[in-house]
Amino acid sequence: MTKKKIMIPIMSIMLATSSMTAIPSLTSVNAAQAVKEAYTYQVETQEGKQYIVLTDYKGSEEKITIPDQINGIEVKSIQDGFGKNSKLKSITLSKNIASEKDTKRSLAGLNQITTLEEIQTVKDNAAYQSEDGILYTKDKKELVAYPKSKKSETYVMPSEVEKAGELSLANLKYLKNLTFSKKIKIIPECSNSSIENVIIPDQVKVIDESTFDTCKNLKKVTFGKNITTIGDGAFANCTALKTIKLPNNLKNIEEIAFVNTSLKSVIIPDSVVK
Repeated sequence: MTKKKIMIPIMSIMLATSSMTAIPSLTSVNAAQAVKEAYTYQVETQEGKQYIVLTDYKGSEEKITIPDQINGIEVKSIQDGFGKNSKLKSITLSKNIASEKDTKRSLAGLNQITTLEEIQTVKDNAAYQSEDGILYTKDKKELVAYPKSKKSETYVMPSEVEKAGELSLANLKYLKNLTFSKKIKIIPECSNSSIENVIIPDQVKVIDESTFDTCKNLKKVTFGKNITTIGDGAFANCTALKTIKLPNNLKNIEEIAFVNTSLKSVIIPDSVVK
């Protein structure tokens, strides 16, 4: 009893002190991660309102719907690494999953789940939409995630898309034919994918380093007319690439751009200076 009487005032002082300390925006208010059924998560706060970020999925199900809330707190985002070691094939995002602008977190981590075949969203999600199992922002201007094990051989990127998330088109197991939106300006990394044929639009000026590295099945590349630079190792280890027609406005071919391919002869345009 004596110990309890001593601790109560001390606890009261501690609680009073902590209540006077403002919680910074987007800081964890729960240092230790909690577990609810098959999910691990952490509670964060923004503008005084708490929300949950899922950090991992530990269950055995292949198809899940992200919960709207846990313990009365809305689930608003998913952290990188979520489900990375799972057997998930299908994920449906709930209505409360919020935009990167609102949570300062993207859903790019979904691109790390190698078994994923589809990503769906409920209709009343205000931030994202899904089409044919592929995840976009609600206005469709950004490709957020393309499931790594989606069993489709052809992807024609919707005309609205202006941007593709990091690694959204890398490590794809089944895709063979890839046509980018005419509005896209930067080609995302497509390395280690099964792509055989790719069409690059006129808006693109630079193919960054390692963009198509180790796309071992790549046989045909159609360049847009405004390509000026092909970066370091952009087509390195594309062992099936036997022929290529470089664009007439090309100026720079960086180091090892075509190393370890099957090219035997290449016509370099007069426009090339490096």
